[in-house]
Amino acid sequence: MRIWTIQPEAIYEALKEQKVLYTDISKSPLYHMEDAGVMDNPFQKGYDWFVKRMEEKAGKPEGASYPWWAWYKRHGKHKKPDLREAGYAEKGERCVCLELEVPDNEVVLSDFDMWWFCISDRWFSGAADDDGLDRLDSWFKSLDKGTQERLKRESWEAVFDIEPDQYGRGSWVQATFWELRLADIKKVVYFTAR
Repeated sequence: MRIWTIQPEAIYEALKEQKVLYTDISKSPLYHMEDAGVMDNPFQKGYDWFVKRMEEKAGKPEGASYPWWAWYKRHGKHKKPDLREAGYAEKGERCVCLELEVPDNEVVLSDFDMWWFCISDRWFSGAADDDGLDRLDSWFKSLDKGTQERLKRESWEAVFDIEPDQYGRGSWVQATFWELRLADIKKVVYFTAR
C-alpha cells in the first residue's frame, strides 16, 4: 500500500542509521495535555482504544507501543500531500515526506475526521441533521454513565469506515502502521513546514 508520512528530518536521519524505528509517544504534544493543565486527557483514552483495535486488526510486533501515522488519502485523492500547505509541523521546522510502500496487512486505514470523536472522547451519533443530532444527544445524556461509555466506544468503530459518502467521510484517510522501515521508502522529499 502506498502511503506518505511526514516526519521531522531528524527521524529520517535516525532511520538511515537504525533501519527500523518505533514511535516515541513522549514526543507527542497531545500526549502531554496534563502538562498544559488538562487533568483528564481524552486524547489518551481514545488513542489507547485505537491502539488496541489496531493490534486486533494488524497484530503488533515486539518493540512497538504506538503506531506511526501517515496519509492514504487527502482531499479525496490518493496522492502525496501538498507540502505547500500549512499544519504539518511547527512553522520553519525542517521535515521530510516519506513515500512508503507497506504491505496491506500491516496498515490500518481510518477516517481522519472520525478520529476526532475518539481523541476528544465523544459519542458519534451518526445523525444526518441538527434535529436528529439534538434528539439523539438528549437520549444519550439520559443514559447511565456505564451505558454511555459502552455506546461511545461502539460508536468509535465508525472511524474504520472509509467509504466515501455525501457527508465527506472517506475524503481524509489516515494510515497507521507499527514499524517505520528504511526498506519501505520509495521517495524522500525534504521541505520546510509553513
